[in-house]
Amino acid sequence: MMLTDAIYPPVSLLKGIERLDLLDWDEIHGAVQSTLQRLDDPVTRLCVGCRVTSGHNSAPAWQLFSYRVYQPPEGSEVDPVVVGVNFSHGSQGAVRILGDISGETLGDVLYEFPEVEAVGTQPVLEKAQDLAEKLAKQADRIAGALANSARRA
Repeated sequence: MMLTDAIYPPVSLLKGIERLDLLDWDEIHGAVQSTLQRLDDPVTRLCVGCRVTSGHNSAPAWQLFSYRVYQPPEGSEVDPVVVGVNFSHGSQGAVRILGDISGETLGDVLYEFPEVEAVGTQPVLEKAQDLAEKLAKQADRIAGALANSARRA
């Protein structure tokens, strides 16, 4: 038997599927932030004195976590609220997208949308913006959490 006899033909083609490392994560982060920042005015109106910061990070378990942190007014011991969209490896080359609102220190999940998957830059951007739009309608929930003294960190 020759060595070439043991080589099998490819089982499937990945034609049309983009590699996750080729997605423009800066573009995706920018799109998510441009939508999530719509929360800033209503939240700061409902929770006078609260502060907002934004950011993103990545780790081996996820490609991008794009978030905004809503901190209670100075002197409050209430746990800040993080609103974010997380992108990680999904099934068969897809990107898994999950959005939630949770406590920064406590980790209490205040609201979570079901995860979705997408393949390719445009579908990932569309699903991410859709999820960010849904999160951007949760100002009352965020302000309520920031006013809840039972959520002390």
